[in-house]
Amino acid sequence: MAIKAKLKPRTGCEIVLECEMGRGELEAAYERTYKRLSRHVEIAGFRRGHAPRELVEQRFGRVIQDQTLEDVILEVIRRVVKQYNLEMVGGVRGLDEVVYPEEGPLRFALEFEVRPKVKLQSYTGIPLKKRKVEVREQDVESIIKELLEREATYEPPVEARAAGYGDWLVVDYTGKVDGETVVKREEAWV
Repeated sequence: MAIKAKLKPRTGCEIVLECEMGRGELEAAYERTYKRLSRHVEIAGFRRGHAPRELVEQRFGRVIQDQTLEDVILEVIRRVVKQYNLEMVGGVRGLDEVVYPEEGPLRFALEFEVRPKVKLQSYTGIPLKKRKVEVREQDVESIIKELLEREATYEPPVEARAAGYGDWLVVDYTGKVDGETVVKREEAWV
């Protein structure tokens, strides 16, 4: 498959792939797709795979063209990724804009993301300074309090008693002004 392909890096991770495929190559790809798909076509009055080409193309021409485009694009992407040793990390954008041309060459541009190439510099022998961290009593108490509150479970008291300081209550309440309800809450935590 002879396709002219140019890679244009957009950023360190994004690549634009511009391609052009000559009409002869495109028609050869269409023919391969037609042969592969026409074996499975069922048209009333004909055995599977034995319908006249004109009838198959009349009914399924758009499907054959779309499948040809998909096959060509996937093959181009596969070859470019292999040739340039790229590692794709996302999907391909721009596929919706690719249209099978009525005449002339097929031209399309695709965008995709690749894993960036990272050059590690020397990391041995870097001087480090050890910092002394001071832990205060109030910091420890603050963390312990936060952990206790985060892991706390709320359970009803074992025996009936009046609510006290530190208790959580689930209540229903209604607030009225001049006999008109302005606030009504059910099962509110207070």
